[in-house]
Amino acid sequence: MQSGKAINRKELEDQSDFTIVMTYQLEFRGIANYYRLAYNVGTLGKLKWLMEISLHKTLASKFKIPVTKVASKYKAELVVEGKKYSGLRVIIPRQDKKPLVATWGGVSLARNIKQP
Repeated sequence: MQSGKAINRKELEDQSDFTIVMTYQLEFRGIANYYRLAYNVGTLGKLKWLMEISLHKTLASKFKIPVTKVASKYKAELVVEGKKYSGLRVIIPRQDKKPLVATWGGVSLARNIKQP
């Protein structure tokens, strides 16, 4: 992030789109889970937005396409614990195995005061 604006991450552009999406998801989920008990966990919404824009810009830069095409190419509706979220999904089909799926989104920012 540079002066409050999301930027693409050039260090990820050599990776597959699956790896890029998975990297962003794992980083955000880790931060969200760490702050899950905080009373103001909802403020992570801005971080989520910045990371999502950065993810779109990174994929757009990698494939040399506009950000809007990235959004339409990978757009997905995710259902997590009965709640619907909009996000991104990359699927890698594999012969005789389940496909590999990487998603961005579907991480709740609701406060969870219960210990697992």
